[in-house]
Amino acid sequence: MNNYLKKYVGTYRVKADYDESTNDFPRDANGNIEDSFNDFYIDCYKNIKIVHVSGTSDLACYVPSLKSGKTIIRNILSDESEKTVKTDKQMNKYLSISNIIKTYEETDSEVLFTFHSNNIEYISKFVKIKTSGSSISPLSNKNLPKLNNIVSAKDMKLYTNVFKDCDIEPMRKAKIVREANAKIIKKLPKNYKIEMKQNLLDFKSYIYKKELWEKYIDILKKELKA
Repeated sequence: MNNYLKKYVGTYRVKADYDESTNDFPRDANGNIEDSFNDFYIDCYKNIKIVHVSGTSDLACYVPSLKSGKTIIRNILSDESEKTVKTDKQMNKYLSISNIIKTYEETDSEVLFTFHSNNIEYISKFVKIKTSGSSISPLSNKNLPKLNNIVSAKDMKLYTNVFKDCDIEPMRKAKIVREANAKIIKKLPKNYKIEMKQNLLDFKSYIYKKELWEKYIDILKKELKA
């Protein structure tokens, strides 16, 4: 797949297929997203996806439900021919002469059809392409699963209390937190970022899970006094 779908950013919600084993995009040894990664798709309702057919100006629509997929196809054909298409026999007849649907495939659980990219606005009427968040980059963290916060309210209060009675500038506070983070990271596994993503945990929650929360609070207090 190539970067063809990037031209739809700003019009439709374009996302990228992340690695479900890491809950992250593929990254190189330096932690950067791999240059060759561009598995983009246009997001539609009911988990329907539109992808680019490599080397062409065609798009392919994947519908993960045979029943829904056939309903969409029949609705498109009915609209195009101005006739009601109800049966599979009628569907196959009008598919053969359709000017919209170029190819059609189905399995026992899904439907895939292709169409020219010029018809995407028309197809959107039937598959409901998402437009909310259209300006978000496909490789934004906003397109990754949301991280969980597992730190209890009681323990989070220990964190907020460190700075509670301090008249400290925001930049100074941010520097203290950065210094504390750098020190606690030395006590974490080298692959801690991967583990965080796999477990869908934010940084504080990961420290908490590793039973280093009290140590982290102590480091914060020492940095504040320094």
